Amino acid sequence: MLLFAVTLAVVAASVLVYEYCRHRRAMGSLVAAQQARTTVACKGVVQTRAYTPEGLVHSRAEVHRGEGRVVIRYLDGPAEGMEVIRSDGQVWTRGGRGRGRMMHTGGGAAQLDPDLLGEHYRAHIIGQATVAGRPATRLALRRRDGGGLDLWLDREYSLPLRTVVILPGGKAVSDTQYESIEYGVTPPSEQTPPAGQQGAAMAIEPTDAAGMQRALGFTPLQPRYV
Repeated sequence: MLLFAVTLAVVAASVLVYEYCRHRRAMGSLVAAQQARTTVACKGVVQTRAYTPEGLVHSRAEVHRGEGRVVIRYLDGPAEGMEVIRSDGQVWTRGGRGRGRMMHTGGGAAQLDPDLLGEHYRAHIIGQATVAGRPATRLALRRRDGGGLDLWLDREYSLPLRTVVILPGGKAVSDTQYESIEYGVTPPSEQTPPAGQQGAAMAIEPTDAAGMQRALGFTPLQPRYV
């Protein structure tokens, strides 16, 4: 009986060690992904499918990133022709119906902060796949309520090539992934928010995501984590 109890304890300890090692390995991949989002220069086409209050929405956009700057240009849908620009922790739009609108944000890189996510999520590497013709490692982050993220990280550059956002209970609410991607490109030029007024259409109004939706009349899909 004692031998059986000892065996169970050893097995339980082994499982805990194995799970801890899996978590640490996955968190290491997340650290690399966060660094890649601010250092890797690339350009590609991203598609996003999301469930919104208006129903299922599909959008495609060209994403150009590098040196901490991101320029997203929508290729179709109600936001066609609009650009979303992220630089120095700020986000604003240019062109289209979103002209002159600026959003306050905490910065995209913080959304993949390994220390913050490590406090609330368990992370596991769950397999390999191919996204946009690139070998990728699939990483799952889950909270206790079942919500979280699935990330497909480029095996060479660690950049997230696909992100699925999952609600509590396990239902996917959005899926963003690269259709094509090119590395080693020239980063976007330095960007600054438009100041003051440059014609009647360029009045700058700080707003949040809800304010942006009210102003535009539709939900702008800003590809996340890519």
